Amino acid sequence: DPVGVPPLDPEFETTADSWNRNRDKARVEGELRLREQGDTVTLFADPKDPTVIVARGYRRVLYGDHGPYLELDHDNIRWDAFPYKYIKSFRAYYNEYYTASGFVKVYDQKKTVGDKPNPPGGRWSARNNRVTTGYAGYQPGRIYIPCDNVLVIRLTTPCIEEAGIDMAQLFPKQFQEPPPAPAPAP
Repeated sequence: DPVGVPPLDPEFETTADSWNRNRDKARVEGELRLREQGDTVTLFADPKDPTVIVARGYRRVLYGDHGPYLELDHDNIRWDAFPYKYIKSFRAYYNEYYTASGFVKVYDQKKTVGDKPNPPGGRWSARNNRVTTGYAGYQPGRIYIPCDNVLVIRLTTPCIEEAGIDMAQLFPKQFQEPPPAPAPAP
């Protein structure tokens, strides 16, 4: 496997378990060339303004009944690319953040949708009536972006260097040195 791309985990469980999720998986893998298991190096940008990098790396592609979503950690997100935010009430399932163009929307998940057997309407929605699990495996504390709302960018290290892209400046938490180990007690 390439550097920064972890090997496929043999115990990884797919979320593509129905006709609609398999349809979405074929589209995401075929058109975006994103595998279901994430990596640490893929860049994502705002398609309406490709100069705005919104994220680096992703945990996985989550296939749910509302369509495919990138699942990310907070450190994967370039938060200054999202100047607009909508913080919802404590009852809400997520908070929303938007790029300046308004095209890329980030969902900061606050709770699962385990109590929602079907998704809201939408282009890729399917009503599978998942009473026991909910319509998707969204997890609190994770970030979600619709796969269809990002531009996937892959660059070689020489390209990044020659273009003068400073990844440590764009994603400082991903490049922090670990804290030093405590000194042994005397």
